[in-house]
Amino acid sequence: MLEREFQYYKDHEADLVRRFEGKYIGIVGDQVVGPFDTEIEAYTILKEKYGLGHFLLQHVIPDSENRTQRYYSRVAFR
Repeated sequence: MLEREFQYYKDHEADLVRRFEGKYIGIVGDQVVGPFDTEIEAYTILKEKYGLGHFLLQHVIPDSENRTQRYYSRVAFR
């Protein structure tokens, strides 16, 4: 799930950092959506347009080897 989108980011990271450093982008397949100034803005717009699980939300920063990954779920514990 979303391997294609993350691979696209890794393959194009240098260009994406040059164009969008510090911003947030969405990746759907091999299409870049954005940029967005904040993570919440990006998440809200991407979720509404593409639905959960159909986009990669990526903070565009140099050096992907030191990246932290976060996963979100709609699971609720009671």
